[in-house]
Amino acid sequence: MIKNALIATLGTISLIAGNFTTASNQVSEEEMTEISQTKMRLENFLQVAIERDHFSGVVMVVHRGKVLLNQGYGMASIDDKNEQDTFMHVASITKQFTAAAIMKLWEAGVIDLNASINTYLSEEYQSDTWKKVTVHHLLSHTGGVVDYDESYYNAETKSFCFNDAIKAMISESQGKGLNFEPGTEWRYSNIGYTLLGVILENTTGLSYGDVIKEYIFDKAGMASSTIHDENYVAKSGHATGHRWDKEQRKLVEDNEKCLPVTPSDGGLVTTSEDLYKWSDVLAGKRPDVLSPEILKRMTTPVPISFKPDGYGYGLFIDDSSGTRRIHHPGLISGFRSHFSFYPEKELYISVFCNNSTTNPLQITEGLSEIMGEKGQRFQLSFFLDEVKIRFLKLLANFY
Repeated sequence: MIKNALIATLGTISLIAGNFTTASNQVSEEEMTEISQTKMRLENFLQVAIERDHFSGVVMVVHRGKVLLNQGYGMASIDDKNEQDTFMHVASITKQFTAAAIMKLWEAGVIDLNASINTYLSEEYQSDTWKKVTVHHLLSHTGGVVDYDESYYNAETKSFCFNDAIKAMISESQGKGLNFEPGTEWRYSNIGYTLLGVILENTTGLSYGDVIKEYIFDKAGMASSTIHDENYVAKSGHATGHRWDKEQRKLVEDNEKCLPVTPSDGGLVTTSEDLYKWSDVLAGKRPDVLSPEILKRMTTPVPISFKPDGYGYGLFIDDSSGTRRIHHPGLISGFRSHFSFYPEKELYISVFCNNSTTNPLQITEGLSEIMGEKGQRFQLSFFLDEVKIRFLKLLANFY
């Protein structure tokens, strides 16, 4: 099995090398060798993740504009394999798009970040408890609003909550006190982004999905991205969520109870290439999508967010290793995801998993190390030792 995987890896490397030669005649032989070796190490690492962690999903690695990896692994569904253009649910990666839409309204003078959220909520959603909670607090997870829990999980909708369920979530939170005085602590809050979605709908008169399409997706050229709302229908090419069953020793459809999700805190369905387009926005290359001022506010950590990661608006920001990284994980029933973007290094890595028992953060950290960035949150020696051994064997056979 491993031998076949290594042969397949070498075949993919040759294809990638051929593509680079066609794309640019200026790539030197030395650079081609480096690209091939890097590709081998990335593939080898993922092979370990498949064998040890039952990884299934889509991975993309881009360095300085060169696509080193964009490939599907495992099965998207019973009948279809994961491909590079497979549609994946990426859960809380959605939050940065909700934040971006709010900031577009802020820039247009429609929303005041320092105003109480009651200002932008319909009467049924307002609460005396939330008088001091501002839009800024929700964006930065510093509002103290009590979050929802697993009691809203619905097996029929695969944990997705719409309309009446969202009303019930907000109503329950309205009747409770705050976890802390707004602006004094940081605590990750899904319902904060659910409320931001309600604010977007109330201020624009559009559905949340239409807001994100009009304000973000269309402008960024993200034609393969959509929002899982009450009108969402899975189509061909959309992955099914799985989990690893230890007793059956295979991937099965994920039907275990978990934290529910709403469209504005975790409803994004996208492809690896579409999310990569968004990295140009985060790099400041698309001021027509997000202005420099919006981007600065979204990627500036609030002073009270935890370390080593800080949190801006919908994004984690980390520079503990000396290299600035913008990233965010996601987790819902059947899916886990993580993307890391290093603007100064022009390095982008995304890992979308349709196996909820896989840890994508561990994979992005390992791929980051291979690309020269120190793993910042996880100890990866148990993966990397075996990867190094396999890589040396590959080189021995390659030359």
